[in-house]
This record gives sequence, C-alpha cells and structure tokens, in this order.
Amino acid sequence: MSRHPAPDIPTIAARHVPSNATTGSIRQTRAHAGVDGPVLFYDERCSICRRFVALAVGADRRGALRIAPLKGARGDAMRQAHPAFARNDSAVFVSADGEAAGYSDAILSTLHYLGGRWRLLALLGRLVPRGVRNWIYRVFANHRPLFGRFGLDELDEASRQ
Repeated sequence: MSRHPAPDIPTIAARHVPSNATTGSIRQTRAHAGVDGPVLFYDERCSICRRFVALAVGADRRGALRIAPLKGARGDAMRQAHPAFARNDSAVFVSADGEAAGYSDAILSTLHYLGGRWRLLALLGRLVPRGVRNWIYRVFANHRPLFGRFGLDELDEASRQ
C-alpha cells in the first residue's frame, strides 16, 4: 500500500489559533487573537482528523482557515459560545460570522468553505439526509482505531487506545 505523505507541520502550526485566545466567547476569542476567518476545531489525537486538517489547510486558497484542538482552552471557549457542542468529541467548524456546525456538517462546511471541487463535494454530501450522514460519521468516528489497521501507518498511540 502507498503511504500518505506527512502533513506539512509548519504550515499547520501557523494556522493554529494563538494560545492567548483562551477565554470568553468565540467572537471575543476571534477579536482577541486577531482571527477573522473560520476556525476548524478537531480531535488532535486522531490521525484521520489531522489528515483532514492537513487537506483543508493545503486546499485553503484564501489562507484564512484557522485550526484549533477540541481539547483545551480554545475548545472550552468554543463550547461556552456554542453549548450544543458541549459533549462533542468530533469536528466543529465555526464560520467567520460565528455560526457553528458539528459532526458531518462540520466536514461539509469546511469543504464548502474551500470552494472549487470541494464545494461540489459538499453540495453532493448535503443531498444525504443529516441523520444518515451523522449516523455514518458517528460509526466512523467510534471506530477510528480500526482504520489504523488498514494502511494508516501514522495512526498515533493516543488514537489506538
């Protein structure tokens, strides 16, 4: 099997919301950190999630997409601003205007933001009813470690547990 190239860590690191963005609402966090674009919150322990982040950062022609881990102060601030995601352990996409989307909608919103062929893929994905998409998303997310056995050699130890 072919190995996937490792994500460009300096590029991804440059997209992280600054660590001083730790308190208040997501809008306050954006203003404090100078973040004016969308933010994709992700499970940093998950190799598949990190690959999606690497794909999104690489495909972002505008360079405005920021990323932040779900665990920690930035994720806590997002959860305070968007209580619907208080128990969410998967992706959350917060648009530049502060609208939040989780689970499959987070992935599709990210793809839509990227534009081009990614936007077309998002539009096709939205043809599937949300309940069905989220069920598939949860089944996949609950079995992340299993996918490490099928050629994802870079799956980290935290995701295997």
